[in-house]
Amino acid sequence: MAATDTSIVIAVATGADTEVVQLDSLTGREEHRVRVAGVATSLALTPSPVGWLLYAEESVTCVDLATGRMTRFRLPGTLLDA
Repeated sequence: MAATDTSIVIAVATGADTEVVQLDSLTGREEHRVRVAGVATSLALTPSPVGWLLYAEESVTCVDLATGRMTRFRLPGTLLDA
């Protein structure tokens, strides 16, 4: 889970995938939802200038919640601490 001034962003495991969900922090209304296929467990979620970074053991996925675009970067080994 992470937050900005106006929203709360959570990563929710849904079987073999993870959904990244953005909620309005005042109303609790869902604003955006993106399914990240193949990421069953996330270690951390942090904002960046280009989207939300979803850390897993062997990859980092940049998720743009507004457009639904994702870019996954494979790591050279297992991530030990995010």
